[in-house]
Amino acid sequence: MIPRVAIATEEFLPYTHIWIYRQMESRGRRPSLVLCRRRVETHAFPFEPCICSPPPNQLCQEIKARFWYLFRHFPSRLTPRNRRDFIRAIRDQKIELVHAHFATMAVLMEPICRKAGIPLLVTFHGFDVTAAPRRWPAYGEQVKRMLQGGAFFAAITKEMADLAVALGADPGSVYPSYLGVPTREFRFLDRAGRSGPIHFLHAGRLTAKKGVPDLINAFAKAFPAAGEAILTIAGDGEEMDLVRKSAERAKATNEVRILGRASDEALERLRGEADVFVANCRTDEAGTREGLPIAILEAASTGLPILSTWHAGIPEAVEDGVTGRLVPERNEKALVASLREMADRSLCLEWGRAGRRRMEEVFDLDKCNDNLWMAYESVASSPRPWRDGAERRD
Repeated sequence: MIPRVAIATEEFLPYTHIWIYRQMESRGRRPSLVLCRRRVETHAFPFEPCICSPPPNQLCQEIKARFWYLFRHFPSRLTPRNRRDFIRAIRDQKIELVHAHFATMAVLMEPICRKAGIPLLVTFHGFDVTAAPRRWPAYGEQVKRMLQGGAFFAAITKEMADLAVALGADPGSVYPSYLGVPTREFRFLDRAGRSGPIHFLHAGRLTAKKGVPDLINAFAKAFPAAGEAILTIAGDGEEMDLVRKSAERAKATNEVRILGRASDEALERLRGEADVFVANCRTDEAGTREGLPIAILEAASTGLPILSTWHAGIPEAVEDGVTGRLVPERNEKALVASLREMADRSLCLEWGRAGRRRMEEVFDLDKCNDNLWMAYESVASSPRPWRDGAERRD
C-alpha cells in the first residue's frame, strides 16, 4: 500500500532544487502534503496541499544573520506557529512519514514527528552536513541526536551514507537513493562528424566549491593556440565578479563566454552545442562539499563526456576513463592535461555514449524514484520509529 508522505523543505521550491520536484511526480505516485516556511517559484512548481508556515519575522532573521556567531551554540527551533501549523496538517492529512530535505529542515521536523508518532526520513545534500555543523556547533549536535534517536536516512551518494553512519545512524536505517534524471527528456545527441574548436561547457551556480576561476586559468594554459577550443560558463552566483576578473586576467587566446543564468531552453541549446561538460568541483574554504551535482547527470544523459574531480559523489556517476575523466581537486597540472586529452573527439564520443548508458542503467529517474518509494514503504511500516526517550526539547 502506498504510504501517505509529506515532503518538508525550508523553501518550496527554488529552481536550483528541481530534483525535489522530480522525485514528487513518479508513475502516478505523489506525496500527500508539502510543509515549508517559504513558497517560491509557485508558477514553475505548483503543488497542493502545501502548508507554508512563515519563519521568524524579517527583523529577527536579519539580527541572527548579522550576529550569527552569538547564536552558534543555540539549537535551531520552529516557531510556535510553525509547530501548530505542521502538526495540524500532518494529522488532518493522516501523514504516515515525513521526508525532510536538508538536515537544516530535518532537525526542525524531528520534534514534530516524535509528537505525531511517525518516522522521519532525512536527505543530506552537502552544505547542511559539511560546513554548517562547523559554523553552528549546536546544530551539528542536533543532527547527531536526530540520527542516533532513530531518524531514517535516504543517501544520495555512498559518501553521504557513510557520513550518516559516522554521525550515529543505524546502518539498517540507511537507504541508497540516487537523485535521478529523466533520461527520456534529456535525450542522447549523436555528436559524430563534428569539427572545429572543441567546446567545453560549465553550467551551475558560481560558488567557491565550483572552482570556475581556476577552470578558466587552466583552460587558458591548456589551449595557447587560437581556434583550438571554446569555454562557455552558464550560471550566476556570488563569484560572478571573480569569474569575470579571472577571465580578464587569464587573457585566454581562445574564447571564454560568460553568459550568466540560462533558461532551460538555453541550457538545452548549450548542451547541444557542447562537446564536453566540465565541473571543477572542490571542497571550499568553509568545508562545503557537493552531494552529486544534478547538472553532471543531465549533461551525461545527452551523451556529453564529463571532466570533473574526485570529489564527493561524483565518482559514483562518472567512471574515470570510461565515461569521462576525473582529476584531483585543486590540481591545475592534471586539469590542464585532461582538458587537452578531451580535445580528442573520438575519445569524447566513446565516453559520451558510455555515459548515456550509465545514466539509463543507474540514474534513470523512474528507477531512482521506484527505489525511493520502496524506502517510503519500508520506513512507514516501521513499528517503532523513535528510540526510547523523552520527546526532544529542541
